[in-house]
Amino acid sequence: MKTAFRQFVRSLVLSAGLLLLPSGASAALFTYDYVGNLFTDASGEYTTSDFIRGWFTVDLPTNLNITPIEDITADLVSFSFSDGVQTVSNGGNTVIVGFSIETDGAGDIVTWFVEFTDTNNTLALITIFDPDATTIDRGTTSSTDLGEVRDNPGTWTLKVPEPTSLALFLIALVGLGLMVRPRVV
Repeated sequence: MKTAFRQFVRSLVLSAGLLLLPSGASAALFTYDYVGNLFTDASGEYTTSDFIRGWFTVDLPTNLNITPIEDITADLVSFSFSDGVQTVSNGGNTVIVGFSIETDGAGDIVTWFVEFTDTNNTLALITIFDPDATTIDRGTTSSTDLGEVRDNPGTWTLKVPEPTSLALFLIALVGLGLMVRPRVV
């Protein structure tokens, strides 16, 4: 009986090893954080202490070398951005005008165009960086309420994806290993 159980555990470990081998069609969730610089122009509700800050999670192939710039709207899982006055996130009345990125071989975002509005077109939140053209972070809630900074792009940080299912699987294997271990009396 013990031998059969040990063989089962060995085949389970071997199967887990095979599952961990890379696959050409695999995809993963990646989360990027953005922190912009302080607005240099502000009116109405906005101040020069406000800035664009946000994050998004995207389901992409594990090879993150996206070049040239590509629209990833269909691959977005979730997002939330704020300009200090308003916050936009997936769901509700947020409309994505554009969500495009370009990354280098390490997955770092090097060019981007991210723009949101609402169903009434009463607000906008934009962050754009194109090394050959426009760089702007802007938030607006009306024609007179505006906060922006030009020619001073913020920074993106890629959070390393945590393979949650792998972690749970390894915990289960450790538990099985403890069950198989001989008890000392």
